[in-house]
Amino acid sequence: MREDDFKFYQRLLYERAGLALGHDKTYLLLTRLSPLSKSLGYETLDDFTAQVRKTLAPNDLSMIVEAMT
Repeated sequence: MREDDFKFYQRLLYERAGLALGHDKTYLLLTRLSPLSKSLGYETLDDFTAQVRKTLAPNDLSMIVEAMT
């Protein structure tokens, strides 16, 4: 996972759910969000992240928070 993507999720999760992730939790993002992205039809987590960053759709944001909590 790229550093800027990690920071994007780190900020999003803190703002939406109060979840504070340290840099040692990159694996946690990967193991929880990769299956979510696949289930939504994205080939990679990077593809999903690019779409989420573009649209910030409430449904996507809710699913991300749910997957991480």
